[in-house]
Amino acid sequence: MILSIDPAFMALSASVFYSITLIFFRRGLEYGSPFVAILFINIFVCVVGFIFSLQTETIPEISMHALFWFIVTGIVGFGIGHLIALIGIQKIGVNRSAPITSVTPIWSVLFAVFFLNEKPNFYVCLGTFLIAAGVWTLSVKKKQEEVANEDLKSGLIYSLTASILFSIMPVFLKYAYSYQATPFFGMSVAFGTGAIAVCLTRPILPKDSIRKTEKMGYRLFSIAAFFNIFASIFMWHSMHKGDISVIIPVSRLNTLWVLILSFFFLKKVETLTLRVVLGALIVLVGGMLVIIFRF
Repeated sequence: MILSIDPAFMALSASVFYSITLIFFRRGLEYGSPFVAILFINIFVCVVGFIFSLQTETIPEISMHALFWFIVTGIVGFGIGHLIALIGIQKIGVNRSAPITSVTPIWSVLFAVFFLNEKPNFYVCLGTFLIAAGVWTLSVKKKQEEVANEDLKSGLIYSLTASILFSIMPVFLKYAYSYQATPFFGMSVAFGTGAIAVCLTRPILPKDSIRKTEKMGYRLFSIAAFFNIFASIFMWHSMHKGDISVIIPVSRLNTLWVLILSFFFLKKVETLTLRVVLGALIVLVGGMLVIIFRF
């Protein structure tokens, strides 16, 4: 039973599966649009979550309070969060937006302390900082395209806002679990709500994010969605049983796994440099600190 697994290791497993999701997501973007990819993932996880909920969770009466927070989680994370992140990338490029979103674990720990009264120890805080610093190091590129000053300012705001939304989302999920501890049902509701939100915001998405998708794109996005199902199951159950201040930093190790997988499956889009090695080591040390000294 998945609930018998340690929450930190569930988060670690989620990071591995999510890194595979990102590999196929990136390959799929060569043949299709981010809009279709996000929609595919949301719909797939929604359907699978609902099926598993019917099979494994007993819900004699749905709590309206839990349903409300599950919906808010979906809107904030899988709807508005994804939309704003896409616009930020469109305006300033992934090279500038990625370092900003790398601070997500720090925001998450702060939110967990202030809203959930969690008390992470010194090593968890240090590990979280190292993970964020390592991800930032891996994200920074020396050569960056020129960006208009107006787009730069607005793009930075969009990326920062997306980072905050992704960090506050687990807090809303914890609120939902306090009323109804049904991870599969909540996962289904949140991803389904996210799919609806993405469709409603389609008219204001950047043109490049809704370009035509080829057959190969649909195939690769479907594979990405398949692996994201496992990532979501582990992640949602880990947030049910564990502390956000531990789960989110550990889940950010996906950046390290993506880097490793990229060397094999993305034709070495990331060359091995001193910066890459240093960033990977910092992330790894930070993750070990959080996992080993979380109690």
